Amino acid sequence: DELLRNTLAGQAPAGVELSQPWPEFFAEFRYPDHPLQRLESNLERYVGNYLNIVFVAGITGSFVGRPLFLTMLCSLYIIALAAPPEVFDVQLVLPQRYGGCRELGGVRLRYMLVVLLHCALWLSGLTTELGRRGLLGAVAMIILHGLARTRPWTSMVKEKVTLATACIDIVTFASAMAAGLKKKRI
Repeated sequence: DELLRNTLAGQAPAGVELSQPWPEFFAEFRYPDHPLQRLESNLERYVGNYLNIVFVAGITGSFVGRPLFLTMLCSLYIIALAAPPEVFDVQLVLPQRYGGCRELGGVRLRYMLVVLLHCALWLSGLTTELGRRGLLGAVAMIILHGLARTRPWTSMVKEKVTLATACIDIVTFASAMAAGLKKKRI
């Protein structure tokens, strides 16, 4: 229940940010001075955007091969995400192996449907030839974007300040440990 609420509120499940703003994603491009550093930095920063691009490219490619099936899946997915909560307030009971029952209605049912349909949409991109071509094209575009997209100077400054703070914390900790060891020897 909490994971679904946090995800719908825009928080990052599993530490992967959902995405950066798209205008920032398409901001400034330039030939890289240090390609591997820039690629690594952009992959870290825009991982949510890249996953969205791969997802949409796979679905789009698969849609060409199976339009009716994908229309049905996408429609059910939209209903699972956008329908009012009352739609899912049904009493579904699952008998458990050792007696008792488990209720599946409400938020739990909605979450299970969203996850199931999301997995089905990912698989649709992987199981068709056109879907796989779309995925490969998306990966190629991501690599090009990762190499050419310059980082905003504000994020570079924040990263440098964070790194400097971490270094100061490590030095402070190491000096405190050394002072503690000297006291024990005396």
